[in-house]
Amino acid sequence: KVLRLQEMLEEAKEVAEKAKEVASKTIEAVADVLLLEPEPWNKYYRLLVEFKEREGHVEFRRVDPHYANANASYNALPPDAKKEYKTLARWLSRQRTARRRGALEKHQLFLLDRVGINWT
Repeated sequence: KVLRLQEMLEEAKEVAEKAKEVASKTIEAVADVLLLEPEPWNKYYRLLVEFKEREGHVEFRRVDPHYANANASYNALPPDAKKEYKTLARWLSRQRTARRRGALEKHQLFLLDRVGINWT
Protein backbone atom coordinates (compact mmCIF):
# COMPACT_ATOMS: atom_id res chain seq x y z
CA LYS A 1 0.00 0.00 0.00
CA VAL A 2 2.75 2.47 0.91
CA LEU A 3 4.52 1.80 -2.38
CA ARG A 4 1.31 2.45 -4.32
CA LEU A 5 0.72 5.70 -2.42
CA GLN A 6 4.25 6.85 -3.23
CA GLU A 7 3.66 6.07 -6.92
CA MET A 8 0.40 8.01 -6.86
CA LEU A 9 2.15 10.96 -5.22
CA GLU A 10 4.86 10.97 -7.89
CA GLU A 11 2.21 10.81 -10.63
CA ALA A 12 0.36 13.73 -9.04
CA LYS A 13 3.58 15.75 -8.89
CA GLU A 14 4.21 15.10 -12.60
CA VAL A 15 0.66 16.15 -13.51
CA ALA A 16 1.00 19.31 -11.41
CA GLU A 17 4.31 20.19 -13.08
CA LYS A 18 2.81 19.74 -16.56
CA ALA A 19 -0.16 21.91 -15.56
CA LYS A 20 2.24 24.62 -14.38
CA GLU A 21 4.05 24.53 -17.73
CA VAL A 22 0.78 24.85 -19.65
CA ALA A 23 -0.40 27.69 -17.40
CA SER A 24 2.90 29.52 -17.85
CA LYS A 25 2.71 29.24 -21.63
CA THR A 26 -0.91 30.40 -21.55
CA ILE A 27 -0.09 33.46 -19.43
CA GLU A 28 2.78 34.31 -21.77
CA ALA A 29 0.55 34.08 -24.85
CA VAL A 30 -2.25 36.08 -23.21
CA ALA A 31 0.21 38.71 -21.97
CA ASP A 32 1.63 39.31 -25.42
CA VAL A 33 -1.87 39.61 -26.93
CA LEU A 34 -3.09 41.95 -24.19
CA LEU A 35 -0.09 44.21 -24.78
CA LEU A 36 -1.63 45.08 -28.15
CA GLU A 37 -4.56 46.84 -26.47
CA PRO A 38 -4.26 50.64 -26.10
CA GLU A 39 -4.37 50.61 -22.30
CA PRO A 40 -2.43 53.09 -20.12
CA TRP A 41 -0.66 50.21 -18.32
CA ASN A 42 0.59 48.91 -21.68
CA LYS A 43 1.89 52.37 -22.63
CA TYR A 44 4.02 52.57 -19.49
CA TYR A 45 5.20 49.00 -19.90
CA ARG A 46 6.34 49.74 -23.46
CA LEU A 47 8.18 52.83 -22.18
CA LEU A 48 9.88 50.62 -19.61
CA VAL A 49 10.93 48.10 -22.28
CA GLU A 50 12.28 50.91 -24.48
CA PHE A 51 14.21 52.31 -21.51
CA LYS A 52 15.73 48.90 -20.80
CA GLU A 53 16.71 48.41 -24.43
CA ARG A 54 18.37 51.83 -24.50
CA GLU A 55 19.92 51.96 -21.01
CA GLY A 56 20.40 48.25 -20.32
CA HIS A 57 18.58 48.16 -16.97
CA VAL A 58 15.29 48.77 -15.17
CA GLU A 59 16.74 49.83 -11.84
CA PHE A 60 15.23 53.08 -10.65
CA ARG A 61 16.44 54.74 -7.48
CA ARG A 62 14.54 57.40 -5.62
CA VAL A 63 15.65 60.84 -6.74
CA ASP A 64 16.47 62.77 -3.57
CA PRO A 65 17.96 66.28 -3.79
CA HIS A 66 19.68 65.77 -0.41
CA TYR A 67 21.82 62.88 -1.68
CA ALA A 68 23.61 64.10 -4.79
CA ASN A 69 26.06 61.17 -4.88
CA ALA A 70 23.24 58.61 -4.93
CA ASN A 71 21.73 60.50 -7.85
CA ALA A 72 24.92 60.77 -9.90
CA SER A 73 23.65 58.65 -12.81
CA TYR A 74 20.33 60.50 -12.75
CA ASN A 75 22.01 63.90 -12.68
CA ALA A 76 24.03 63.01 -15.78
CA LEU A 77 20.85 62.48 -17.82
CA PRO A 78 19.56 65.11 -20.27
CA PRO A 79 16.31 66.87 -19.25
CA ASP A 80 13.98 64.69 -21.39
CA ALA A 81 15.57 61.53 -20.00
CA LYS A 82 15.17 62.84 -16.44
CA LYS A 83 11.45 63.31 -17.02
CA GLU A 84 11.16 59.78 -18.42
CA TYR A 85 13.17 58.38 -15.50
CA LYS A 86 10.93 60.06 -12.93
CA THR A 87 7.78 58.93 -14.77
CA LEU A 88 8.94 55.32 -14.90
CA ALA A 89 10.16 55.40 -11.30
CA ARG A 90 6.74 56.57 -10.09
CA TRP A 91 4.94 54.03 -12.28
CA LEU A 92 7.13 51.18 -11.01
CA SER A 93 6.51 52.29 -7.43
CA ARG A 94 2.77 51.99 -8.09
CA GLN A 95 3.30 48.53 -9.63
CA ARG A 96 5.22 47.38 -6.55
CA THR A 97 2.40 48.63 -4.33
CA ALA A 98 -0.18 46.89 -6.52
CA ARG A 99 1.81 43.66 -6.32
CA ARG A 100 1.97 43.82 -2.52
CA ARG A 101 -1.79 44.34 -2.43
CA GLY A 102 -2.41 41.51 -4.88
CA ALA A 103 -3.89 43.94 -7.39
CA LEU A 104 -1.66 43.17 -10.40
CA GLU A 105 -3.16 40.98 -13.09
CA LYS A 106 -1.27 37.73 -13.69
CA HIS A 107 -0.19 38.80 -17.15
CA GLN A 108 1.10 42.13 -15.80
CA LEU A 109 3.14 40.37 -13.14
CA PHE A 110 4.50 38.00 -15.79
CA LEU A 111 5.50 40.90 -18.06
CA LEU A 112 7.22 42.83 -15.28
CA ASP A 113 9.10 39.70 -14.22
CA ARG A 114 10.08 39.09 -17.84
CA VAL A 115 11.59 42.59 -18.19
CA GLY A 116 13.60 42.00 -15.01
CA ILE A 117 11.94 44.05 -12.28
CA ASN A 118 13.53 43.65 -8.87
CA TRP A 119 10.58 43.53 -6.46
CA THR A 120 12.54 44.42 -3.34
